[in-house]
Amino acid sequence: MIKNVALIGCGAIGSYFVESLNNRITIIANGKRKERLKKDGLWINDKHYTLNVQTEKSAGKQDLILIGTKADGLKEAISYLPYLLKEDTIVLSLLNGVTSEEKIIQFTIRSVKWKNLKKAFSARRSAFSTAVWMPLRQMLRTRATATS
Repeated sequence: MIKNVALIGCGAIGSYFVESLNNRITIIANGKRKERLKKDGLWINDKHYTLNVQTEKSAGKQDLILIGTKADGLKEAISYLPYLLKEDTIVLSLLNGVTSEEKIIQFTIRSVKWKNLKKAFSARRSAFSTAVWMPLRQMLRTRATATS
């Protein structure tokens, strides 16, 4: 079951998940970006969202990690993974293109030696996999029902 969700990169794509899972998502950020997001939150479609912003070191282990950076932020996002991964964490790349998963896998295998990482990316390979999309869909439905 997915309980702890972290988002690295809350731009246009990541903001969708902030809007959908606001009270269930931890934004990973550092330095001035972290302070700005904590202080100002985000405005999405004329609605203000207060964010749970943590560093990769303070966020704890996650069940699902969404990487929504731009391509030039991928290397930094990858460097956060060792602090966030546990044995069964699912990592979902939201980046355009087909190379981000391989970069994430190669870096993490070298640095963490996590043998099941490749399995985690099977969810990305089949976009509507029950490993990720069904639990996310259920979380979104729960949120929609609670706010109705």
